[in-house]
Amino acid sequence: MPGPRRPFVPDNRRRKWVRNSSTQFVFHRETPEIIGRAPPQKIYADGSSGMREFQHIKKIGEGGQGRCDLVERKGDGKYLVYKQMKVEVDMIRSKHRNKPLEVAILKDILGPSERIVRLFDWTHVSPTNNCFFFEYCSYGDLYNMIDGYHNNQGLEIPESFVWHTYGQLAEALTFIHEGRSRVTTVDGDRIGWTTPSEDHRPIVHRDIKPDNVFIRPGKTRDHYPEIVLADFGIATTKLVSCQGKGDFCGTMAYQGPELPMHSRAGDHWAIGACIHHMTTGTPPIRKVPRGRSYKTWVLKSEARKVLDVTRRGYSRELDDAMYKTLRTRPEDRLRGRALVESLERAVARWGGEMIYLNPWWQGSRP
Repeated sequence: MPGPRRPFVPDNRRRKWVRNSSTQFVFHRETPEIIGRAPPQKIYADGSSGMREFQHIKKIGEGGQGRCDLVERKGDGKYLVYKQMKVEVDMIRSKHRNKPLEVAILKDILGPSERIVRLFDWTHVSPTNNCFFFEYCSYGDLYNMIDGYHNNQGLEIPESFVWHTYGQLAEALTFIHEGRSRVTTVDGDRIGWTTPSEDHRPIVHRDIKPDNVFIRPGKTRDHYPEIVLADFGIATTKLVSCQGKGDFCGTMAYQGPELPMHSRAGDHWAIGACIHHMTTGTPPIRKVPRGRSYKTWVLKSEARKVLDVTRRGYSRELDDAMYKTLRTRPEDRLRGRALVESLERAVARWGGEMIYLNPWWQGSRP
């Protein structure tokens, strides 16, 4: 007796849905494969997987523009982050062949860096959605670490790890702004800077915050994990951009008082704001006064409030270093290679061994 008819979705790309042994639907499509596997169609809200060669592990997060899920590639057991996003209106055309903005920035403009999240591949899955495969940073994001220390454990993040994070975020900005990375010897000594590639153009991130700073395991178990910058969905190649009134992007609590202007100096304020959050438990911004609108309040210089981190047990040296990127006037902020090199000296003094991290914090492995 023949079994039940399989559901079929007719269109000009010959898509079809078939039911597998676990009663989950998997997707087949006659298009080129990505990462050596069939591309995904979607992941459902109930956690079932719409991918032929990937196993859905868990949902990571969801926002207004899409969602992220952790998946496992069945062939080799490799974990990847599967990110679905709505198709952007401002797809980069001509030179970058209608690639999404984030793909063009990570693949064509910036290229690989140890301080930037790795994008393995991407594809269109529908006229209104793109999907991306990113590396999985098993220690989660910086926001969850901050929340775990301050709110769940009632502890301070070790100062040596704060210095370590600050230094690697500064390296990430030097790479996206200038196209330069640190040159290191086999022994780890830093001896110079790379030369920018011919295709490099300066990128302004515009949405640096602890949620977009990921943490991956270090190269050895005796050293701190690595810090990587992620989510270039609203980044721009304009060195100075100004948003219209009421038209804001990013998370304003981590952006400088020069809003609605965005620039490389604004990105440096943002990493200073991340360090402020790590050490004080809050970004450097005051609560909105009664009767004031949040969007008008954050445009005021008096909305920013930089706390003295020495009151939380941190060194005066760290407080001074943080303030160098949290100065009110953008032109007064320490930036680029000068910032990296100044932080390297402090990182060398404070060390960076993993044993100084609280043992409860071991990331978010599945």
